[in-house]
Amino acid sequence: MPTDKQIPPTPKRDMRNPLADPVPVEPEDRNLDPITGEPGSHPVGTGVGAGTGALAGAAIGAVGGPVGMAAGAIIGAVTGGLAGKEAAESLNPTAGGMPPQHPIGTGIGATAGGLGGAAIGAVAGPIGMAAGAAIGAAAGGLAGKGAAEAVNPEPTDRREDHNLAKGTGAGAGALAGSAVGAVAGPVGMAAGAAVGAVVGGMAGEGAGEVVNPQRRDELSEHKLSTGTGAGAGAATGALLGTAAGPVGMAAGAAIGAVAGGMAGKGAGEVVNPKRDDDLQEHYLSKGVGAGGGAAAGAAMGAVAGPAGMATGAAIGAVAGALAGKGAGEVANPKRGDELDDHHLGAGVGAGGGAAAGAALGAVGGPVGMIAGAAVGAAVGGAAGKGVAEAVNPAVEDTYWRGSYVHATYYDAGRTFDDYAPAYRLGYTGFSRFGGAYPASEDRLANEWNSVKGQSRLTWNEAKQATRAAWDRVERAIPGDSDRDGK
Repeated sequence: MPTDKQIPPTPKRDMRNPLADPVPVEPEDRNLDPITGEPGSHPVGTGVGAGTGALAGAAIGAVGGPVGMAAGAIIGAVTGGLAGKEAAESLNPTAGGMPPQHPIGTGIGATAGGLGGAAIGAVAGPIGMAAGAAIGAAAGGLAGKGAAEAVNPEPTDRREDHNLAKGTGAGAGALAGSAVGAVAGPVGMAAGAAVGAVVGGMAGEGAGEVVNPQRRDELSEHKLSTGTGAGAGAATGALLGTAAGPVGMAAGAAIGAVAGGMAGKGAGEVVNPKRDDDLQEHYLSKGVGAGGGAAAGAAMGAVAGPAGMATGAAIGAVAGALAGKGAGEVANPKRGDELDDHHLGAGVGAGGGAAAGAALGAVGGPVGMIAGAAVGAAVGGAAGKGVAEAVNPAVEDTYWRGSYVHATYYDAGRTFDDYAPAYRLGYTGFSRFGGAYPASEDRLANEWNSVKGQSRLTWNEAKQATRAAWDRVERAIPGDSDRDGK
């Protein structure tokens, strides 16, 4: 069987200089794997790096006992092998290969990050050490690559990725997250580091977009405010979840990160609007609603233990997000709003249904309570949407436009534009709150100044029109929800 030395040279084009003429490539220039024959493998550099990394990782992991030593050796071998391979590629490029993507900086950063993360995670034992090494290697690799892009830029660099800022943020976030999660033990520390790394990386990339803007930055993603909000939400959720132990803390951090990220992005859209913002998503109100719903759901579910608390938080977050988005559509309408979905009614109904279902299911213990909440949320959401669908804003607007001048409270010096916001507050208020009008009048009064727009009516002048619109909708729905006999 012919050996590689007997294979005739094959003309190939060097991708580092694609305009150059193809030149014969000798087998020894292809850095072949001795077993698979794959080009660009650099077996010597890879082996030396893997061996060195394994020794360093095992030495650091020794403080975690046999398991920690083994985990450290494995992670060290992987990161060291990658760094060794890329260092060898930089010194002896594979003919026909692609341009290097800062392998030395990436490898050094990943190795340093992995070792640093392992050292920090060692306080949580083998699990913490392994998680710290993996997260640290990822964050360090990004930061190292970004640093190399700054010191030695290449034409193929994707500067819009902001790797230096992203990696630095991920590392700082992981450190902060692990500190917060440490109160829940090794699992909490690992989970906190993971969540912190993700949100920190996002915030870091957003900070990079502000400090060092690039032409292809995705500014409409508002990564700085999203990451900051997610981090704050994760920390808050983790602290609230500590009462349910490691499971509750991890669930709280995850839900808090999602809710906080949405709220942060929405805040970014308000403070620093961009042309491509998805304003119809109402991220700010959705995130605030999700956070409030999660907190309420967790509090109610706490009586069923950690599982009940986590389930309550999850259901509450979904219901709260729906209600929050719907409230945003009412208070700050946008052209692309999905009004037919009646998010406010569905969210309020889901939240109320979950609470009622959990109360009924409590007789069956934690499992019954969780099941009751889930079923109640589904039924309540459907019912809430059904009530909201009974209110057709176009129909209500047409009705009141033709009849407002005949109302006893009508003032000849006012126009329909003065009364329209009051009617709208009444029929949307019933969709949100339901029941008897007097029970919700104070809430509606507090909302009047924020929804009146150009109306010249004071609340004392508007409340009769609001009550009339509320009563009209209530009478159109079968039954007597406010028990007034109408």
